[in-house]
Amino acid sequence: LVGDSFVQGVAAEDEETFGWLLAREFKDHRFVNLGVAAYGTDQELAQLERYMKSHPNTVVSDVIVVVFENDFQDVQRSVDPYIGRTKPVYHVDHKGLSRGSYQLSWRDYLMDTSRLVWLIQSKWARMFAPPDPPATAGIPVVTACLEAVRAVAATRGAKVHVFAHREPSIPTMDQ
Repeated sequence: LVGDSFVQGVAAEDEETFGWLLAREFKDHRFVNLGVAAYGTDQELAQLERYMKSHPNTVVSDVIVVVFENDFQDVQRSVDPYIGRTKPVYHVDHKGLSRGSYQLSWRDYLMDTSRLVWLIQSKWARMFAPPDPPATAGIPVVTACLEAVRAVAATRGAKVHVFAHREPSIPTMDQ
């Protein structure tokens, strides 16, 4: 399962998460929940790639991706507006998905080691967050990331299932 806080199950009891519900329904399958709060489709792709690389002998039959309306904005941001942590920003160019280079900032390192820095940075980020980018500008990146998820899944012969919630303000995507 790949997604953000909705997949992770933030504020939900274990038995209420997607993974738990699916495991209860499909007892012959094992589900791995790779959901992480505040992740966009770009970071979800990276999370799936890390999992596949670190578990080379694990049989993967299906990859379930949950795309929510905020993913179209998340993929455009270099800083998470809620916790203030930096992240890579992917772009789509004539060659496809371009990941560029990324390095953690010194604040990110401090956030990893100090709860006080994390608290201050997350409060600061909420107070000074830039306005939300237009969701439509994120469509090419989300689409390219989903194609990359499909390619990663194909290396294991896995099927990809995408469940998406689309805000009416976001035009219908071709794919």
